[in-house]
Amino acid sequence: MSIYLELFGASLAALAALALVAPPVGAFLHARGTALHGLALPQAALAGIAVGALVDALGHGADGHHHHHGPSLASDLAWAGVGTLVGLAALGFRSRVGGSESGRAAGVFCLASAAAVLLPSFAPTGALQLDARARGEILAIGTTDLALVLVASAVVAVLLLRGWRSVLLVGQDPLAARVCGLSIARTNALLNGCVAAITVVGTATAGPLAIFGLLVVPPLGCHAGAPSMAAFLRRSVAVGALGAVLAVAMSFEADLPLGPCVIVGAAVAALLARLVWRAPERLSRSSPTR
Repeated sequence: MSIYLELFGASLAALAALALVAPPVGAFLHARGTALHGLALPQAALAGIAVGALVDALGHGADGHHHHHGPSLASDLAWAGVGTLVGLAALGFRSRVGGSESGRAAGVFCLASAAAVLLPSFAPTGALQLDARARGEILAIGTTDLALVLVASAVVAVLLLRGWRSVLLVGQDPLAARVCGLSIARTNALLNGCVAAITVVGTATAGPLAIFGLLVVPPLGCHAGAPSMAAFLRRSVAVGALGAVLAVAMSFEADLPLGPCVIVGAAVAALLARLVWRAPERLSRSSPTR
């Protein structure tokens, strides 16, 4: 195990940070009925990175120089941020665009998926790097990526710890939130900022598959039967952490890309969680009453 830590310590630490912070962010999306944002926004971020690779390739082609390296991490972050902001804007058009929230999320996901596949065809210098990120090659994460993930995860964790009750109240009962003196716009901006930060940093470093798995799957496994929102958040963290452990074991044992393994590991952990946390409830229902 020591050899794995020596070679992939930064990657494993980055995955651990994301596994602890992304699931509670996804839990808030799930509680608001916007779980599909966890699928649409990482794909929009990946499409933004694809646009950046195309712009980088066109710029290098125009100045007559040929570069064989892809865009830098800073460039990827910037373009992932652009894609995420465009995705958030598209998801937020409630008054101007008809249809449901899930329908808009599905539309963003489809368009972003098409862009992420088609645009690399015109940017061969960045196509391999983009393909590796889309496949979820998390083990390529370096120390700079790790530092970025740790900072973003810490900031999101602190913000959520301080404001989770306000975020919950605004999402569940906006009228009561106004009566309590909360700013709806500011509170929604807090949640959207946390979602955007995890999406941008996670997609630019670990890839969209890992973020899909950590934002969407753990809340699905522990929402039913959770006695409170606090318990829901704690359970989401536990499922995300267990899913990451299972993903690492699967990836190392079978020599598979870690990104898709995160989804599989999170799904297995979510199923186990449902069995564990729903079993007492089923027993109480089946026990005879006197």
